[in-house]
Amino acid sequence: METHPGQVMETHPGQVRETHPGQVRETHPGQVMETHPGQVMETHPGQVRETHPGQVMETHPGQVRETHPGQVMETHPGQVMETHPGQVMETHPGQVMETHPGQVMETHPGQVRETHPGQVMETHPGQVMETHPGQVRETHPATSLSFIVRKAPPLELKREASENPQSPWQLSPSGVPRQPTRIGHRASSAPSYRVA
Repeated sequence: METHPGQVMETHPGQVRETHPGQVRETHPGQVMETHPGQVMETHPGQVRETHPGQVMETHPGQVRETHPGQVMETHPGQVMETHPGQVMETHPGQVMETHPGQVMETHPGQVRETHPGQVMETHPGQVMETHPGQVRETHPATSLSFIVRKAPPLELKREASENPQSPWQLSPSGVPRQPTRIGHRASSAPSYRVA
């Protein structure tokens, strides 16, 4: 029964009532209620409720809820939820979600999603998607997508012109690539050069 105001002892084995306002001890074995406002201890083995506002500890083994607003720890082994807004850690081994807006890390080995807007890294081994708008990298090994470039790098055009005699790109005497001759226009009368 009550001993001093706000203090109680055991009523039935393992059951107690309020001790100080908002504080209780064990009710049934392994069960407790609120201690200080917003603080609780273990209920069932490995189960707890809110400690401080927005902070929780382990619920079931390996499961937790929000710690500080927007921050959580491990839920199931290797699974976590949002840490700071837009930031997450590993969910299943090798799987992650968004870190900063538009940034992600590896999902499955060799698979990723968007990093910065319009930029992605490898999806499956040897496969990538768009990096900057209109630019792509290798999709399958030694296979590239066809896409339009307005100004191709001179080195690539030099290589194409030297390796492919039928290339529409021609080299000027200075070695600068010249755009293909348009239909209806005569080609340049610049002298041709032979390689000794």
